[in-house]
Amino acid sequence: PQINEGDATFGKLDSNVKMIVYSDYQCPYCKMFYQSLRSVMRQYGDRVAFDYKHMPLEIHPNAVPSALAAECAQEQGKFWEYSDKLFQNQTAWSTAKDTALFKSYARTLGLDGKQFDQCLDDKKFQNKVDADKNEGFSFGISGTPAVFINDQFQNGAVTLDQLKSTIESQLNK
Repeated sequence: PQINEGDATFGKLDSNVKMIVYSDYQCPYCKMFYQSLRSVMRQYGDRVAFDYKHMPLEIHPNAVPSALAAECAQEQGKFWEYSDKLFQNQTAWSTAKDTALFKSYARTLGLDGKQFDQCLDDKKFQNKVDADKNEGFSFGISGTPAVFINDQFQNGAVTLDQLKSTIESQLNK
């Protein structure tokens, strides 16, 4: 997979090491993995390019709305802060019947509420979310989280130590 324009990224984008993550905000394994991801982002952000792609699974009814909300936050420069909020509050919004909680999270992060609401209500980034998901399928991904560190594929809730080990081996090539 490649880092595409418009993707949520972090770190040194011209790095020789690229970590591309396919994830679903409603997936409990993704929530566990996300803590490890944020840790390696802090540790390796000056040496690794990080990229987040959406892989909303059919079994999670609020996976697509949460991905759309994250993209609306990305439009206002707060993707990672919004993602933190989504994973921290996964239990609360997972059973929600509407997007009110997603909209309230935007306001707590200081986003332009009117712009965010319009973006979410219009499903402005549906094509982006669909493109990420289709790209994931093209690489044979069927579950989340799924991670590529350069050409090294890892599936499932990879541990912090496993991530660090793979990153280090790629940095030392």
